[in-house]
Amino acid sequence: ALFEGLHFIKLHADRIDRIALLGRREQVRTYTGLFSLFSGIDMVFFPLDDVARAVRWLQGGTNATIGNGG
Repeated sequence: ALFEGLHFIKLHADRIDRIALLGRREQVRTYTGLFSLFSGIDMVFFPLDDVARAVRWLQGGTNATIGNGG
């Protein structure tokens, strides 16, 4: 599912400003950082139980490190 999502993002990157990814830290965090670096899209990983913070960040929160262990 992750790779299908990344393909979608690649196809529509010109219309995407932010992406919040929720998952297990070990599986998703590395992909989030790498893809954000190469895509230019502001992308932050949030643990599965941080849905509310992810939504707040997507809605305009400015602290891009809140999902990266900050």
